[in-house]
Order: sequence, then structure tokens, then C-alpha cells
Amino acid sequence: MAGELQLAYTESGSTVYAIIRNSTGSVWQTTSSTFVTYVTANIANYVILLTEQGTASRYYAGNFPAAARGTYQVVIYKRLTGSYLETDTLLGTGSIEWDGSSVISLAAVYISAGSGTGQLDFTSGVVKANATQWLGGTIPAVNVTGVPLVDMTHILGTAVSTPATAGILDVNVKRINNVTASTPGASGGLLISGSNTGTTTLAALTVTGTFTISDGLSIARSTSNASAIVATGNGTGSGAIITSGSGATGDGVKMVAASTNGSGLTLTGTGSGYDFNLTTPDTNLPGLSTPPTAAEIATAVWTDTTGSDFTTVSSIGKALYPDGSGYPSVNVISINSSTNAADNQQAALDVMYRGTITGGATTTTLISSDLSQALTDLWKGRVLLFTSGNLIYRATAITAFNPATDELTFSAIGGTPINGDAFVII
Repeated sequence: MAGELQLAYTESGSTVYAIIRNSTGSVWQTTSSTFVTYVTANIANYVILLTEQGTASRYYAGNFPAAARGTYQVVIYKRLTGSYLETDTLLGTGSIEWDGSSVISLAAVYISAGSGTGQLDFTSGVVKANATQWLGGTIPAVNVTGVPLVDMTHILGTAVSTPATAGILDVNVKRINNVTASTPGASGGLLISGSNTGTTTLAALTVTGTFTISDGLSIARSTSNASAIVATGNGTGSGAIITSGSGATGDGVKMVAASTNGSGLTLTGTGSGYDFNLTTPDTNLPGLSTPPTAAEIATAVWTDTTGSDFTTVSSIGKALYPDGSGYPSVNVISINSSTNAADNQQAALDVMYRGTITGGATTTTLISSDLSQALTDLWKGRVLLFTSGNLIYRATAITAFNPATDELTFSAIGGTPINGDAFVII
């Protein structure tokens, strides 16, 4: 593992480094010699330095790490400052086929075409193969060209009986799971699709997957005092969902008590749930759901986020959402019980100025049509803070303002903004 990472670069004396990723995008961490999930704050732990050969060759080389065999992606950067940053200049990318200790050479895997030893004989992309033996045994000659001749004579050392019809195997299942098999359809026998006509009676049936019936389900329980259907949902699933037919009439559920004094329907709620809860209230069914409590009503009001609901003049809702936009109108009169703090905060916000770059962006200048002021150097001495783009969160001092061109001049901060980037003058 020496000098596998190489790059010719136009500059001499640069700090050049590589970052290596595997097929899942994990990055090689030099501090642990393992692949880990990429974290911006840990970029310095992923750096593999490339050293310039000679004194000014502009050719840089570095060692590939002791990673397992595989294909790896290599990205090479030039460090711009005293720290390793994601904004460092990208110099090149590539991939390495690694055998665990060295780069895999194409010559090591090359197979030449031909009919000799160690060569592949092929025509028009089709490889020719003539098998002569199976595990040392001679393969019989075929009776149809290109089709292997297969005669099965034994199963696990026992000779196969001659079939009643040539070419078709006779199959007689004598035992299933080491138990003697009964006649299909009889007690203990197999149910075979297409061979079980009429009604099949099962003492019990357990289905672990989804059970689909296309022509209705009729159940008459024979066990005394036992329920005909017991349905239990899983997790948040319902115990049963029943949908009527799509005709003009038909109930989703119809229940009739056949007992002398039985109820047609008995419901029991759990916890804070109701015994019976209608999705849409029905005035023809009074008393079936408990009216909400005052606390529940208050919770519904305070958690309502739709501003257009509040239209009554002089109501609390209308005061919080005066324009019906869904965003409350807020006038802060004090901060931490201090009215001066609120006033100071308002004064500071009033003199901030927002804008968007519309042209002329360099490392030290920008033009914004939002800067329509007429006073030369109006913004000189203020702070320029970028709020979007590749310089987001960076701030710099404003050194000049030209009202004729709407141009700001500022101190360089290691990057160039672009049109559309937003900023605030503080």
C-alpha cells in the first residue's frame, strides 16, 4: 500500500488530500481505520494526505488505506484555509478496484480468446463449452445434439421403478413427514386441488395468512354457548370492517338476536373511548354518544390552526387571527417583564434591511435592485449577513455603497455569492 492515490495538479506546494467512500456511501475514517457514516464536523478524520513528489513537481501521491477487497470511490480536494472544509476545491474523482492489499491489475484477470489451454472459445459473443465428465465420470453421448441425455435410475441409492408410461415418472407418496399417508380426501389424507368435489368437512382449520372467500361465508357453530365469529385486530387495526353491497339498498351490518331476551347489539368501550361513536352525528339516534366536556371543547379551540375559522368580531379568535390568514398577529409589549427590552428589540429590527442579489456578484461586490437609497456610502460600516446560498450564515463588513449602480462593496470572506442569494444588512 504505497502511492496508489495519485494526481497531477497545476500548482506546487498545495495541501492536497483524498476522501474515500465504499459502495454504500460510508466514508473511511483514519482515526478508527473503519468506514463510518459521514458527519460534517468530523471531516478532518477522513483526510488522507497526498504528498508532492520532489520539490515542485506538481505531482501528488498518497497511500490507499488497509481496506477490505472491493471497489471504492476516491475524491481529491485542495485545502483552501487552515482547516479542512466541505467548501475546499474539488480537484478530481475516480474509483479503485482493491484486492485488500494492492490495486487489481486488468492484466491479472484478462482471459484471451482461442481454443487453447486457459483460453475461451467463443463466436459472436457465445462461449462454446464441451463437457466430457461429471466429477470424473464420463458423460454419455447425447441422442439430440445440444441436449444432455439424462436417465434417472436411482433416488438416494434406491432404484427407480420402470414407469407405466415411458418418459413419465410414477409417483406414489407413501409417507408425509414420516407418517404413513392416507387416501387423499380421507381422514389424515391430502386435499388436492381439483380432486375434492362436493363439501369437505374439516374438524378444525388454522390459516396463518390471508383467507379469501369469493362466494360468501356461512357459519353455524355446533359448540354450545360459543361465539360463531371472534375477530381480533392487530395493533391499531380494527377487529372487523364490514361493507355492504353496491346495490340500491343493503346494510353494512344487520344483527338479529335469536335468543328469548337477547340484545341485537351490545357494545363496550375501553378507556376514554365511547361504547358507540358515530363518525357523522345522527339526530335520529339521541344519547348514543357522550357530548364533549368543557375541557375537550377548550382543547379543540386552542389546537385549531385554521385562521379562517375565526370570523366573529371582538372574539378572542378574531383578535389572534385578524386577517384570516392562519397566522396570528402578535404585538410584544415586554420581554422577560421588560418593556424597554421589547422597545430595543423593535428599534433594532426596524433598522435592519433585507435584499436579494440581482447582479455583479464577486468576492467583494454585489448589486441589488433592492438597494434604492440615494445617499453615497449609506451602508458603509454596517454588517452584511448572507441568509441563503453558498455563503449562508457568513457575515462581513461593508466598505462602500454606490447608489448610482445599487452596488455594495465588502470585505472578502472566502467565497463568491450568486444571483438570487438573500442577505440582511445589520
